[in-house]
Amino acid sequence: MTISSKLDFQLAYKRTRFYHGERSFVKNPFIFTWIESNLESWITNLVAKIDSEYLPHEAHICLAPKPKWLLRKGSVVDLRDEVLLNAVIGAIYPQIWGFVGWSQGSIDMGHQLNPNHLDIEWIKNRLIGWRTWTDKSRDLLNQGYTHVVIGDITSFYDNIDLKLLASDIKSICADTALVDILIKCLSRWALPNGRGLPQGFSASDILAKCYLNSIDKRIADFGQPYLRYVDDIRIFCRSHQEAKRTLIALSDLLVHRGLALHSGKTEIVSIAQAKEKFAGPIPLIDSLIKKVAETMHLDPYGTTLDMDREFSARPDSVPPEIFEEAFKVYIIEKAIFDKTLFRFLLTRLGRVKSYYAILYCLRVLNEHPEETAPVLKYFSAANLRKEDEERLLEFLASEDSVYEYQQYEILKWLYEESRFPRKLIEISRAWYFNRNKPEWLRTYCAAILGDNGTSADLERIAEEYRRATSQIEKAVIATCIKNMEKSRRNSIYGNIQSDGDLIKRAVNVAKAG
Repeated sequence: MTISSKLDFQLAYKRTRFYHGERSFVKNPFIFTWIESNLESWITNLVAKIDSEYLPHEAHICLAPKPKWLLRKGSVVDLRDEVLLNAVIGAIYPQIWGFVGWSQGSIDMGHQLNPNHLDIEWIKNRLIGWRTWTDKSRDLLNQGYTHVVIGDITSFYDNIDLKLLASDIKSICADTALVDILIKCLSRWALPNGRGLPQGFSASDILAKCYLNSIDKRIADFGQPYLRYVDDIRIFCRSHQEAKRTLIALSDLLVHRGLALHSGKTEIVSIAQAKEKFAGPIPLIDSLIKKVAETMHLDPYGTTLDMDREFSARPDSVPPEIFEEAFKVYIIEKAIFDKTLFRFLLTRLGRVKSYYAILYCLRVLNEHPEETAPVLKYFSAANLRKEDEERLLEFLASEDSVYEYQQYEILKWLYEESRFPRKLIEISRAWYFNRNKPEWLRTYCAAILGDNGTSADLERIAEEYRRATSQIEKAVIATCIKNMEKSRRNSIYGNIQSDGDLIKRAVNVAKAG
């Protein structure tokens, strides 16, 4: 039996498409259109390659901003590899659920798994997991414990040992061929040290659970309440001495998995300190939701989650002043930036289409670049005005715009919002023809120029074809010159359409459009 015969590529493709926008760090604006011009043949070609000693493609790295000007490593993998990864995980998902299902929602709160292995969505609603983590932590603070061990695993995804992970998966899956191709992919992307899972993929979230399953079981055997949200750990203890012993035992367990606790984020705290730490903005958020519920005459005894869902369904019933005043008092006038409260309020201001936070958010792009995605989502909801669009472009072209990933996010947003002012065309022109810029950023520059550039821009894009280093870059060029003078364009298409399947698809889609 071939490996491909054990895999459901149709479902794997649907999962890849579903999670691509939610979890992936970068995406290509055209690739699904190319593939779906003839999905069956694309899958057939992938199957043929897999059954003839498939070699995964090398992964590329993009560095996304984190708080305090740090960087988070994201992975960019070939879409064929991503579909294969999802197909393999899908094939062994029932065994994975049997392995880690016991901890979902009781100990492990992050990325809680769906027990139905045929659903497209592997991961349950992430907000529910976060609220459960918060609520359970707060409940345990009132049950007679005196101290809490708070731990954070350093660079968790980056330090996962693939040999140990392979051993874990083989212990639950008897099909060694499937495990081998899974590890073959992961090892290819983890070069040169054989450690780490690619970040930005739901499949990695699932495998990370498998890797910590033995840790979860051993800590559960301590007999103390234990909660984990991905790489954040909380263990509740009845004395300071017990907390110290627990922390030592936890550190020892992690060392044997090649992991370590972050010294700056790991501590033993008293219950009083824990109450302050765990509460965070939750009491304020709950009070705001209840205040909104009063204006909507909702059931005052319902849960805040139910109230917020009702508000989401009827945003026009809510006075925007409630959230605008809260944003002023708790975000603008506060010296310490709270990202949880910021995102909560920004989402609700967007729902009521309030313009109130626009100018503040334009400053946030410079002061907290890690918040670019929620800011841009708010801009869409609040309908960014032309003068503010100009301020956004001034920032994009300024020396303050230092993160290429943030530049990518803004360009992608402008492209998807169909906002193409002259300044954006100039920026796209400068960046696309600068080959020092990463391909995933230059792709959106090309897309913007393809729809809005001059004939000279299109000629220059066509000239980049001979410098292109990948099939996907060549296919992007083929797509973006579709508006060239027709006879010139068709002459180029005639010369390149036999250069590869993806390029042929791009040519056919461009000509059909």
